[in-house]
Amino acid sequence: MHKYAPKTIGGYFGLELPMGNVWHTGAVPLNSGRNALQYLLRARSPVKIYIPQFTCAAIAETIAGLGIEFEHYGIDEAMEPIFDYAKVAENEAFLYTNYFGLKNQYIQGLIDRGCHLIIDNAQSFFSPRIEAFDTFYSPRKFFGVPDGGYAFGGHPIELEQDHSSERTEHLMIRHDDSARAGYVTFQANEGLLATIPMKAMSALSDRILRSIDYVGVSLRRKINFQKLHSVLGSSNNLPIDNDRESVALTYPYLSKNSKLKSRLHAQNIFTASYWPDVEQSVNYSSLERLYSTQIVHLPIDQRYDEVDMQRILEVVLS
Repeated sequence: MHKYAPKTIGGYFGLELPMGNVWHTGAVPLNSGRNALQYLLRARSPVKIYIPQFTCAAIAETIAGLGIEFEHYGIDEAMEPIFDYAKVAENEAFLYTNYFGLKNQYIQGLIDRGCHLIIDNAQSFFSPRIEAFDTFYSPRKFFGVPDGGYAFGGHPIELEQDHSSERTEHLMIRHDDSARAGYVTFQANEGLLATIPMKAMSALSDRILRSIDYVGVSLRRKINFQKLHSVLGSSNNLPIDNDRESVALTYPYLSKNSKLKSRLHAQNIFTASYWPDVEQSVNYSSLERLYSTQIVHLPIDQRYDEVDMQRILEVVLS
């Protein structure tokens, strides 16, 4: 709605969505996860940021776009930093990625590090914000919305509101047809979101996010994760913090079977790929390259039940 336009009465009907509350009350709603990070950086203005090598290219692009210096650090097998926190100066920052929503316990232990910490919860929508840290989220990784991001931290910045109706086609195609049919449109929308300026979340995305049963979603994800982990945990080469309270993005399965992903796809089980650009930016033998190329992200989200998890297991174990 335009700033001075009166409320419309009458006319045709729009989407019928139940009205509830957003999950991240008090957060600044932005139009993407990367713009939520940009919001925090503009509000805090660090002169340098330490970021993981194993993370989305959008992190470095956003930082560089603001003219801020950054330096990469490595991680160990548990996806925890190999880093001396005393290195972070008062006017610098340290960014840590909550990998696949499974590093909540580790993040709790960062409270006493004594430096400016930014937590990337793009892959961990349900992780609560810790007051001591700047934090950002990306709801598009968990829900069907055309745009969206949340930021906690920094001073208020006045923002124009985004409009996202032209970026909903992939969502509609998936409902009318299939994920395969809408994938090209989905990719085009993702590419467009990478270029849009920082704005407030669109009214459409905000309305969709107020219609979600968050308690039900989180419970279903936990059940699905535990179902897969109970069977695959002993053969998973990725160390997993299984605290049972985390609401994961996927079940990340590190396997030596190079054909597993293609075998799943052949059975219409689609697995997301995260940060393929890491493969090109690190040493051939690095842990980051191994994780970016060989972790298979098994779906566990709220659209699926235990029957679907059993179908995934049958393909993985066949």
